[in-house]
Amino acid sequence: MDISVIISTYNRSAKLLKTLDSLSSMDVSDSIEWEILVINNNSTDDTDRVMKAYMRGNSPNLKYFVEEKQGKSFALNTGIRNAAGNIFAFIDDDVAVDKKWMTGITKGVNTYRD
Repeated sequence: MDISVIISTYNRSAKLLKTLDSLSSMDVSDSIEWEILVINNNSTDDTDRVMKAYMRGNSPNLKYFVEEKQGKSFALNTGIRNAAGNIFAFIDDDVAVDKKWMTGITKGVNTYRD
């Protein structure tokens, strides 16, 4: 696995869906292996229901976790523990990424490695 995108969320299910849609619509080379990890930080809204429904019809590279300890650091640590990627990319739950975002990360890392 090349890249793990880690998203911590709390009570922002509608915005989170927009973030996931933007990630799903990226132009990503088949040579890049990547995953998305969403960590629900004990939300009290419909995040759990929304995520389970979203996962039924979408990417197999999407993983979902619930972290009951409140606090972003707990949620992010849950993501890190469960990530399979060599690179971690952290984004907020209200971000829409550019279609070339993943390509940019890969180019940046490869430039640094060279």
